[in-house]
Amino acid sequence: MNVDPDSITIFGYSCGSWTAHQIGTIFSETIKGQTLCNGGLSFGWETVDLATTRIDEYNADSKVESTSNLVDYPVYIFSGINDEVIPPSYQ
Repeated sequence: MNVDPDSITIFGYSCGSWTAHQIGTIFSETIKGQTLCNGGLSFGWETVDLATTRIDEYNADSKVESTSNLVDYPVYIFSGINDEVIPPSYQ
């Protein structure tokens, strides 16, 4: 299919946004960017600290590619300002 392996990105909407964020984080060496729409915090928690702990647990089992790949990693996040189910503050 002539895909440039250095430009693979991932997109997700709603629950797919959570999945795209997880895949993009776990495979940060392979996936070069993320677009996340109307989702929530990755790994199913409501705080960044808990999500980071979960990523570290995956990392301990050698399931996560180096998190150093996430430095300057492009992520585009968007949502509706009036979304009452998953408010913008959870994006």
